[in-house]
Amino acid sequence: MFSLKRRTLASRRLTVSPKTVGPIGVDLAYGKLYMVQLQRDSQKQILLLACCHIDYDISRDELLESPVVFKSLIKAALKKGPFHGR
Repeated sequence: MFSLKRRTLASRRLTVSPKTVGPIGVDLAYGKLYMVQLQRDSQKQILLLACCHIDYDISRDELLESPVVFKSLIKAALKKGPFHGR
């Protein structure tokens, strides 16, 4: 079992590097796009680096069939949180 701790203002001083930051997770739920990114600190604890959600008003199938709309939704979500990398 692992523990997940939300980052506090004091922990924002963590160094962000490719070794400690995980990939960005994406979940396309019904009408919402969720994104999350985790990070390990120096004590190997898992921390929440960034997360957000954005509503969309078209069907999931329509969203996936329209790369332009999907890309703009992803870009908007990336701006909402302090995501790093890809």
